[in-house]
Amino acid sequence: MDLLGIVQSVFYEAKLTGDAPTGTAGLVGREADLVRWAIEAYNDIQRENDGRWKWLRGDWYLDTVADTASYVSTASVYDNTTAALITRFRAWEMDEREPPLIYLSADGKVTERTLLVDNWQNFRHQYVRATHTSAYPGDIAVKYDDKLFLGPTPDAVYRVTGSYWKSNQTLAVDGDTPEMPSDYHMAIVYRSIVKYGYDSVSPEILARAEAEGTPIWNALENNQPWSRYSITTAGALA
Repeated sequence: MDLLGIVQSVFYEAKLTGDAPTGTAGLVGREADLVRWAIEAYNDIQRENDGRWKWLRGDWYLDTVADTASYVSTASVYDNTTAALITRFRAWEMDEREPPLIYLSADGKVTERTLLVDNWQNFRHQYVRATHTSAYPGDIAVKYDDKLFLGPTPDAVYRVTGSYWKSNQTLAVDGDTPEMPSDYHMAIVYRSIVKYGYDSVSPEILARAEAEGTPIWNALENNQPWSRYSITTAGALA
């Protein structure tokens, strides 16, 4: 479903009277509320699980600059799918079980190796204080401001690759479709109805949204969290 389809589904599932909206622009009153709740509901869902949903995971790459240790997501790091600078950034994925990779560009990918993921305090002590000689980087760390740091400071052009978490996709116009798998789009609908239920102070609507939406939410939480080696326990819809 796209945004319009979600809003129309909220209208029907909430048993509202009259005709469902045929567009999401220029609405007023309760219809405008439906659009706002649908947008907010999807944003709420994306923030659940600390934003670690499979559909929000992306891969990145950067080409280092000799004698430059730090790199900013929006200025130096590219999304692997779009080959464009990252525009939606939530956090770097620094999983020691699947660490970032690096190779000397001049030697090619055949020489690729893993980087040691370090915490900022240790990295700062080893590579940031005082001075050191630029060389082939072996460590990577994330500073508090989300800058990527390589240590030792690169002495040439290296290709570095890894994974990251995207920030929320915001629905804005009729045809915007959630990146969340379509099997679970009704979770957005019922989360929207929860908002309608609270706004209208209707226990009956809240109970129905919970009853209808919780199985979909449980399926979403069982299928979509990024949890390679652990089992995630499902939570409530509301």
